[in-house]
Amino acid sequence: QPGTFFCIDWQAAKIIWSYADPDKTQPIMGSAAVSDRLVIYGGVNRTVYALQRESGKVVWRFPAKRRIDGSPVIAGNTVFIGAGDGRLHGLDLHTGKEKWTYETGGSITASPAISHGRLVIANGDGTVFCFGKNNRGG
Repeated sequence: QPGTFFCIDWQAAKIIWSYADPDKTQPIMGSAAVSDRLVIYGGVNRTVYALQRESGKVVWRFPAKRRIDGSPVIAGNTVFIGAGDGRLHGLDLHTGKEKWTYETGGSITASPAISHGRLVIANGDGTVFCFGKNNRGG
């Protein structure tokens, strides 16, 4: 079924669990981000999902305004993910509530990257954004 997310034990070549949203069966284009207890991913169906890592049960859903093509990243207790409407969302890892959003002005299909306390992402207009502390001294 389109839009099915699988948890696979690759060593045993066995499916542990799978999840498909019964109301929205559109493709998943990105990879998942995994914390100690959650698996987070987004879909073309404009939804970000958090599933229990052990069981695949839904913990929370976040409705985006446009499709999600890229993969999320987790930094501390925040999940960052871009959407097709140009918004970069910062979601609470445990509840899925939006803590922060930024409008980039062009659609986001890429995944954010995080390094040294900074998040970098580009939009479809070719603009690269860097969020985090400015370490230029002073």
